[in-house]
Amino acid sequence: RSIETAIADPALREISGIAAGRRSGGLYWLHNDSGDTARVFAIDRAGTTRAILSLPGVSAIDVEDIAIGPGPDEWRPYLYLGDIGDNAGARTSITVYRVPEPDVDPGTVTIGDLRGGVALELRYPDGSHDAEALVVDPRTGDLVIITKSPTGGAQPAYRAAAPIDASGPTTLERYG
Repeated sequence: RSIETAIADPALREISGIAAGRRSGGLYWLHNDSGDTARVFAIDRAGTTRAILSLPGVSAIDVEDIAIGPGPDEWRPYLYLGDIGDNAGARTSITVYRVPEPDVDPGTVTIGDLRGGVALELRYPDGSHDAEALVVDPRTGDLVIITKSPTGGAQPAYRAAAPIDASGPTTLERYG
């Protein structure tokens, strides 16, 4: 089922990603593009904000997408917030933040922090890339980063096979 009305929250000024929630039925997770803090919003089908949750201690550079998928606890869905943008082609690594999807009461507005998250540092095998899309394989938990070029044309995708070690950088593999 789709969102039925426009999103009214003025804090959502440049939505860059959306993912359907799994724990709290009928909610969608969104975030702004670069220029915002490291936070996500939960909205309901009417477009009303139900939660604004920040990643404590995180300074986002260019968050481009959000996805939901499996993680270390096989019974819990995780949000993946992709700080993967690099318009200048200057980043030596990118970061995807993985956090257990929180429970949100759709009848109230929650403001707080996302807890239990980890930063997954990723590096391309062939230099920096700009990316707009992040996909999580719902069966394996593999991350796929889809790159872009300002001149257009086919661009490669890169994959980090699950489980991804959060203790150090993971080198992505060219995927397609």
